[in-house]
Amino acid sequence: MPVKIKIGFSIVVLMVAVAGYFFLQWLGQDFTPYLALFLGAFCIFAFWVFPEVSHKKK
Repeated sequence: MPVKIKIGFSIVVLMVAVAGYFFLQWLGQDFTPYLALFLGAFCIFAFWVFPEVSHKKK
């Protein structure tokens, strides 16, 4: 996948995680806002670290 698309996807995931954090804070949750941030950061980390699956035809 091209790096520009990966960067764009990472920015979108980060924005959604931050929006989820603020929404859950607004609802009065104590622990779950941090869970939303962690899951967003983990998703971005995994997206960049783990390689794409490629199927080679024989």
